[in-house]
Amino acid sequence: MNKTKITFLFLAFVLPVGIFVFLKLFGRNEFDVPPLYVHDAPPKLSGCVAASHPYHVPDSIRASYTSANDSLTIIYFQPLTSEGLNQLDRVREQTAHDPVRLTAGELSTASAVVDSASVRRCAFFLDGAVNVVMIDKRGLIRGQYTADDREEIDRLLTEVTILLKKY
Repeated sequence: MNKTKITFLFLAFVLPVGIFVFLKLFGRNEFDVPPLYVHDAPPKLSGCVAASHPYHVPDSIRASYTSANDSLTIIYFQPLTSEGLNQLDRVREQTAHDPVRLTAGELSTASAVVDSASVRRCAFFLDGAVNVVMIDKRGLIRGQYTADDREEIDRLLTEVTILLKKY
């Protein structure tokens, strides 16, 4: 009976401490948000020129949306529903003090309506309901999201947090 108690105490106390020490020394608690289209080619959408991989958003397009002071740029494209606007307001509030830029996808020129649609599809590979993209300073696409979907925006906010801690 005495051996049973010793065995039980060993399992109850020493084993968890050993596992904790092992994980502390050799484990890694790290999340990663890998860039899209680095290992695989971007999708070939109709009306767009095929892009190669690793894919970077062209500098001419990136310069229209990004700022040198921001680590991440979140670009959204119209039309947005009221739920989409609410979710983007939430993103704006939660990233207000971070080096994150939230900007509309419409370009500032008069003929930009057609250009914005082609940029959305051919540079950021957004199709269908997916209307938000996140890019980093290097022009890598870090995520594509649907503004109307709260879970997608929660994922965007989580990925922003992970990327800002990592980079």
